Order: sequence, then structure tokens, then C-alpha cells
Amino acid sequence: MSEEAEAALAAVFRGEWPRLVGAALRRSILDVIYLVFNEGYLPAAGQTVTRGYLASEARRLACLLTELLPGEPAPQALRALLSFQLSRWPTRSGPDGALLTLDAQDRTQWDRELIADGARALELARRGERGPLLLQAELAGCHSTAPTFAATDWDAILALYDELLAIQDTPVVALNRAVSVAMAAGPAAALPLLATVNLCRHAHHKPAHRGWFAQRRRVVYRSGVAADLELIGAVRAALREAAQPELARPMQAYMKSATPFLGVRVPMMRTLTRAEAKLRPFATSADLIDTVLRLWREAGYREERYAAITLLDTPAARRLRDPAVLQTLRELIVTGAWWDYVDELAHRVGDLLLSWPAEVRPALLTWTRSDDRWLRRASIICQLGTRDQADVELLTIAIESAIDDSDFFLRKAIGWALRDYARTDPAWVRSFAETHELSPLSRREALKHLS
Repeated sequence: MSEEAEAALAAVFRGEWPRLVGAALRRSILDVIYLVFNEGYLPAAGQTVTRGYLASEARRLACLLTELLPGEPAPQALRALLSFQLSRWPTRSGPDGALLTLDAQDRTQWDRELIADGARALELARRGERGPLLLQAELAGCHSTAPTFAATDWDAILALYDELLAIQDTPVVALNRAVSVAMAAGPAAALPLLATVNLCRHAHHKPAHRGWFAQRRRVVYRSGVAADLELIGAVRAALREAAQPELARPMQAYMKSATPFLGVRVPMMRTLTRAEAKLRPFATSADLIDTVLRLWREAGYREERYAAITLLDTPAARRLRDPAVLQTLRELIVTGAWWDYVDELAHRVGDLLLSWPAEVRPALLTWTRSDDRWLRRASIICQLGTRDQADVELLTIAIESAIDDSDFFLRKAIGWALRDYARTDPAWVRSFAETHELSPLSRREALKHLS
């Protein structure tokens, strides 16, 4: 650090802002404060995994800068970033001192005042250029404001990492982007990206950081490690034994599928899959999820993917399901990307919503705004058959978010969902149809059984 920068930083420590400080020097001061924070948040050396006093002091300096330079967006971006990061401080490590990933942290213990402070500073920071500091603050904000891990908007996070990588191509950014790809589209999509990350390019890749890199890698690599290979093999063998080649080609043509069929009708596929699963019940939720994902990702025939969905609905699987399964359903919907998969999966999403509304509802709200039409379709039809248990507000939001879209599958889903709910509250459906500009397809389907 230059003598000029040292003098300027010393002035900040005293609560003063030196005159005639140029833009380059201001950036240097922000960088130094951020480095101090990082040394507290994840030390590069020593026996401790965190140093709270350094991280807190860095935030204090960032807050001082926003007071000394109230019109400057960059200090506000730094304040937002450090406030969001520090809000999670009490839950960052477990009883053994090991760092915890976001999905393992108790969000009820996060500091809401710091999160609110970060949100206020972020609004002010958005008046400036979209540089690395602002983008990192946006990313931290996405994580800190998500009410549950399942509700994290991974599509938005991936878009931010795309933007950040374009201006700051570092291994850390590339690795974090790979993790966001894994969460948004599944580990299979992220593995090729992970293989290209060159950790040696990172100048601060020291022992403490190696543990962090390893932790991030484990998130991406979590793919089939607990899968029941015997069950997968048995299901595949049963399906092949029941194959009817004369049905396979017409089934593939009807579904417009690039993936071939074996020619096993759905009722038979379900019977065979459930019989094999009954002989090999899942022990844990991780076993269930990893088995389903492995069978799905490695499927050579469409019936194998149908079987993967069926495994989620066996009696043993229903006992093990929890809100974390929603992330698996999301991957299957996005990678399946066709109505036969999505409509079946939407029923499972609805089951989770009924059982854990507080955890699942926020995630479905993000689905209603997704660019992926199949997530939006699932958010619309996931409450089919729930009758008086339906979350009408969520149904309204899901429909209104897609009402102007010309996509056939979304218009069909809107009509289908309204027609189904008309059995419970026909007056509400009539009123909705009268007050909204529905497409002819949606309107016809919605009012089909109403006189």
C-alpha cells in the first residue's frame, strides 16, 4: 500500500475523509477494507477458521465511509455486502468449529437488523455502476433475504455470476458460478465447468482457503454417492423384461421424444417399480434423493425417468420426504422439460406445499417469475385436487404471472387449474374469468363445466 493510501485509511479510522482523494485511491481504500473483512471472514493462515473482530471492524469502517461520502454508491455497495455477510455470522460454524454451508445454517438466528441495513445500502449502491462490489452485494443479498434454502432464487444468482465473471474472471468466481449452475440445473451441468477451474491461478489459495474450495466442490459433486445401485439395476432389468418393442416407436412418436421408449405402459411401469422399491426400502432421505437423481440422469429410456418419478411416491419415500426434496423436483422439471414429466412432478410439488407451506411457498413464488416455462407450469398446476386446501393467493399469483404469455402449455395449465378449482369455488372462478383477460384456450378450459 502506498504512503498516500495509508494516510487516507488512517484518516478513515479517525472518522475523517482526507481531501483531494482521487478515484483510484478511493478504490484502493475500499479494497483494503474488503481485504480486512475477508481476513476475518475466512483467514488465510492461523488455527481459527474465522476472526470476528476483524470482520466487524471492516464493517465499521465501511459504515464510516458511507457517512463520510453519503453520495458515493461504492461505499454503500461495500456496506451492503459486509452487512449481508455478517448477518449470518452466528450460524457459519457448527459445534465442532467446522464451517457450515447455507443449507445447514439456522436462518432464524440470522441478524435481521444487519440484513435490513444491507438492503437499504444496496438500494443506494444501485445508483452507481454495476462493478464487482455491487454484484457481490447483490449476490449476498439474494442469499440473505431468501426465507429458506429451498426458496433461494438460483436463476437470479446464476445471472449475477454470469455478469460478475464477465468482468472478474477468477477461479473463486468461476467456482461459485459452477455451484450456482449445480443448484439451478443439477450437478451434471456443473461438472464440466468445475473441471476447468484452475485453483492455482488464485493468488490467495492458502491452506484455509483449500478447505473452502473443497467444501464448494462437495456441493457440486453431490451426485449419486448414496444411490441404491441394486435398486436401480433391478428397476432397469424389470423394465427391459417387460418391454414391448412394437409399442416403443408409437409411444416415442406420440411424445415427440428424442429419448427412446422400451414400450412399457405407465401402469405396468409403476407396478414393477413399486415392487422393486418395496423389496429395498430407502433408509434416509439422502438415499432416496440420490437414487432418484442417478436413475434420472443416467436413463437410457423414457420409462426409466418415469420410474425415477415413481420412486418418489412409494410408501417408504413418502415417509422420508421433506422440503429439501423440492430442489430435486426442480432439477427434474428443468431437465425433463416436457409435459409428461412436469405434470407428474407437479403433483409431488403440491404434496410438499400441503405438508410444509412455510418452506415451500416462497420457492414456488420464485418459480412463478422464472424464465423457465416448465417451472411456471408446475407452479400453476401443482395444487390440482387440493380443493378447499388450495392456497388461492398463490394460485392467483401463478396464473397472473403467466396470463399474458402466448405459450400453449402455460395457457392450457391456466385453464386446467381454474377448471379444477371451479369444483370447489365456482363463483371465484367465474369472477376471475370476468376480471382477467384470459386467452380463448384458458377461458374455454376454465369454464368447461360451469353453466
